[in-house]
Amino acid sequence: MADREEGKLTGVKKASVLLMALGTGASAQVLKHLTESEIEKLSAEIVRMRQVDPGMIQAVIEEFERTSSASLAGKDFATKVLEQVIGPQKTKQMLQRAAGFSGTRPFEFLWEAEAPVIARMLKQEHIQIIALVLINLPREKAGAVLSEFSKDLQAQIARAICAMDEVDAEVIGAIEEVLQTKLASVSAESVVAAGPKTLVEILDNVERTTERVVLDSLRKGDPAVGKQVRSLLFVFEDLLRLEDRGIQTVLREVDQEDLRLALKGADEKIRELIFRNMSERAAETLKEDLELAGSVKVRDIEAAQQRMAGVARRLLATGEIALADAREERAA
Repeated sequence: MADREEGKLTGVKKASVLLMALGTGASAQVLKHLTESEIEKLSAEIVRMRQVDPGMIQAVIEEFERTSSASLAGKDFATKVLEQVIGPQKTKQMLQRAAGFSGTRPFEFLWEAEAPVIARMLKQEHIQIIALVLINLPREKAGAVLSEFSKDLQAQIARAICAMDEVDAEVIGAIEEVLQTKLASVSAESVVAAGPKTLVEILDNVERTTERVVLDSLRKGDPAVGKQVRSLLFVFEDLLRLEDRGIQTVLREVDQEDLRLALKGADEKIRELIFRNMSERAAETLKEDLELAGSVKVRDIEAAQQRMAGVARRLLATGEIALADAREERAA
C-alpha cells in the first residue's frame, strides 16, 4: 500500500508531504534554503493537500532515507530541531524512550492540571511546543491556558496553531519528556489535527479580550487565515446574523442575568434585535432594568456576552438554529 501511495506522488507532492511531516518549525528551516519559486510551488501544494494519510508520510520518509543518505530524514530533522532546545544527549534519550510508547493520548497527564499551572510550565517553552500542547488539550482547558498568556504570546501561539498540521508520535513523546512531567505514552501512529478549525474550538473557550487579540493579530499578520478563522468563529456580534426564530430560541436558553449583563455593553442594533424578539412586556421590563442598573465591570459584561454566544454556538452545532446568511447561500 505504501509503495502504491508513493508511486502516485510527484516530486513537489513528495516534498510537500515531507515538510508537513517535519512540522512548522523544522519546515521553516528547510524553506530558508529554497528559492522563491520553489517555496511558492510547495506552499500551493501544501494548501491543496492539507490532510495527509500517515501511510503516505511514512512512504515518503522511507524513500527520502533511501535516496538521500547524506541528508536528514523526517524524524532526524525533527531530532535536529529538538537538539537546538535540549541538546543532543537529552534528545537521544527522549526519542529512544518515546519509540517504545503506546496507549494513552498525548499530554493526557495535563488534562486535570489547573490552567495557571500549565501556563507557567509552558511560558519558557518554544512557541511550537506550546501550540502542540494546546491542540492536544480539551478545548475548554486549552482556552483557559491560552488566556493566561500575554497578548503578544497569544497572537504567536494562534499563528502556530493555524500553521501546524501533523506531528510524529515519537517527537510528541520526546516533548512530553522535555517538559519534565510524568512519563506519557502515545501511539506510534498518532497524528495531530490542527489548523484554523482547532484554533476556533480553542477560542470558543477564551475571554473576549483574548479572542479579539488573536483575531486582530491574524487579520494584520495573515489576512487570509484571519478571514478563515473569523468565518468559523461565532462571536456575540454574530447574533445579528441569526433569524428572528433563532434569536427567540437563544433567549429561551440563555440565563436572564447573562442577558441583562450582555445587553449592558451591547450596541443599539443588538439591543433592538433582542427587544424585537421578546414579548412587549418582557422587553419593557428589561429596558427598565438596564436603565436602573448601575455601573458594571467590563470583564463581567464580556463574560456574559461570551456565555450568550456559547449558547448560540451550541444551538447552531445541534441544528436547532441557523444563520440567516447560511440559508441564503444554500438557496442561491
